[in-house]
Amino acid sequence: MVDNPRIAGVVVLYQPDLNRLAEALPTYAPQLDVLYVFANSPVAEFPIDAPRVEWIHSTDNVGIAAALNTAAARALREGCTWLLTMDQDSHFTADGFAELQRAIPLLPPRAALVGPDYLDQGRSAVRPRPVRLLIQSGTLVHLPTWQHLGPFDEALFIDGVDHDYCLRAQAQGYGVYEWPQSRLNHALGEIYPLPAWLFTFHRHSKRGIAFHKPYREYYEFRNNIWLIGRHGPKFPRWALLRLGYLALRLVYAVSILPERAERLRAIFRGIRAGLKK
Repeated sequence: MVDNPRIAGVVVLYQPDLNRLAEALPTYAPQLDVLYVFANSPVAEFPIDAPRVEWIHSTDNVGIAAALNTAAARALREGCTWLLTMDQDSHFTADGFAELQRAIPLLPPRAALVGPDYLDQGRSAVRPRPVRLLIQSGTLVHLPTWQHLGPFDEALFIDGVDHDYCLRAQAQGYGVYEWPQSRLNHALGEIYPLPAWLFTFHRHSKRGIAFHKPYREYYEFRNNIWLIGRHGPKFPRWALLRLGYLALRLVYAVSILPERAERLRAIFRGIRAGLKK
């Protein structure tokens, strides 16, 4: 890999918390060659303080995948090799993004993605370690590989976009890598607190169940069912884990999460849509 590639970044804004965004941007924006701010909103621009910003505006909410594809295509045209994809409420800790940049020349050939240890599992490695999945936020996407693999799946709209891309890359012989020296603080939504002992067997510390507004359950269930059908034959262990994840989401929706009726309606609409493909 090239030691000093041009790196673009994109942060997608939808009803952003501007205070949280203002805290996040300094952890990565100054080190980018260009930052695309994709306003997925009727509002064209928000008051932000960051260098080398290019605004992209969509009056309709086109979803995360379409926003990432738009930014990736523009970054390629502007001579960039990598694209950092960020959520509006994620930030690197300490020198996390500088560490992620230092991982680039350590990557083997055919690396499609490299990302931080967003679970803060305290691991170390002398070289980027292969993993099955990375989350979208905080990940560097190798743009020539993106061009070869094809765009992020815009039909997914939001949930599962990162899983789908990681699995597609590996199915075509590309690698997905984590650099444990880079850490990211990633907000997963609201937290329903639960006793720590319930998560004894988790690989990372948890203090409760993350959840979003009920409408997101539709995309969680529809998209995961789609992706299990798409990738399950080649990645059966991943598919079984996703089925377990959906089962837990259903249990949580029935038992502890708020707005139960609306949440369950969204879940069953998502199941129906997923099975219809």
